Amino acid sequence: MDPVTIGGLGIGVLILIFLLGMPVGFTMAGGRGGIRRPQGFDTGLSSLARDFWRTFSSYNLTVIPMFVFMGSVKKLAYAGV
Repeated sequence: MDPVTIGGLGIGVLILIFLLGMPVGFTMAGGRGGIRRPQGFDTGLSSLARDFWRTFSSYNLTVIPMFVFMGSVKKLAYAGV
């Protein structure tokens, strides 16, 4: 199969999954792994792992969500739940 055809099918499947209601993060992660699929499964998997590590090792992307989460926990503690 031609790589352009595979790319077009991948985009179509990505849009279809979006329309079915799958969360955006999971859909994009699956799409990212599928981008490298024509080059081999191991290449796609290592690319996906490298992108996850690069994203979650960012200081801002780990501190800000934890700050919001701890604020929610504090709010629930004061509410008596």
